[in-house]
Amino acid sequence: MLTSSITTLLVVTRDRVIRAEFRSARADAPSSLSVRERPETDDPVAAVVAALGNEKRSPGRVFVLSNDIWTRTLDLPIGNVANLSDEELRYSLAFEAEPLSGLAASEAATAALPLSTARGMQTVWMTQTSAHTLSEIDEVVRGARGKLAGVLHPGGVPASLNPASAESGDAVRVEFWSDVTVRYACAAGKPTTARIDELKGMSRPAIIEEWAKQRE
Repeated sequence: MLTSSITTLLVVTRDRVIRAEFRSARADAPSSLSVRERPETDDPVAAVVAALGNEKRSPGRVFVLSNDIWTRTLDLPIGNVANLSDEELRYSLAFEAEPLSGLAASEAATAALPLSTARGMQTVWMTQTSAHTLSEIDEVVRGARGKLAGVLHPGGVPASLNPASAESGDAVRVEFWSDVTVRYACAAGKPTTARIDELKGMSRPAIIEEWAKQRE
């Protein structure tokens, strides 16, 4: 049974692996922080192994925030999702996402967060990886005497640098990741709307300007 109060964030980007340890879930700043180059492999599990390193102490609860995790927003007719259970929604989205993520619905671990509705459409923020990869990450974390608490894409996670926004939990921002562009708005710390896609062919200033106009 896990008794450690430590929470560890493992952040995996295209070229970096970051490990941040927090002495408690409420700690504002990490007690230790390490940054190293990502191993020269596309294997998401190898990156987690590198992030955990050779530390002998337990990492406690572990959250993995990885660029290797597929994430997008999808717009679906409200009538198609209104009466679905959480499990039915995830399975339905897995089928919708197959041609985009390249993951078969039967082999995918899928998470979904319904956001705003507009013009008869429901926006859903979904995250996906293969069930096999999720199982391997869980095994690596347990091998380090930790407990896997979650696996997600880092998009939407960064907090506002503005003290007033950080305290209120209200934020509107654009994040440019190597695989997706995240346009995001939240109120009282909870996401209200988001658009997550590749947006190929648009410049960064144009993307920011367009999102700002939509939020006016």
